[in-house]
Amino acid sequence: MGIKTALVGVRMPVELVKKMDKLAEKTERTRTFILTKAAEMYLKEIEDYETALFRLHDSSDPVVSWEEMRNRAGN
Repeated sequence: MGIKTALVGVRMPVELVKKMDKLAEKTERTRTFILTKAAEMYLKEIEDYETALFRLHDSSDPVVSWEEMRNRAGN
């Protein structure tokens, strides 16, 4: 059994689709593969961003300066 999928329709700028198609041809992948990987990467970036914001505003998680980090690492 494979991964459960859903059909999604998307409107995209023509130039972006052309770039995606060139990449698909060059890498011998499908549009679906490229769009899926792009969505996965974007969602991971957003998740990382939200984690960083949460930690930035969490007063129990102290911010360490670059110099202090270097000193702790022994450089």
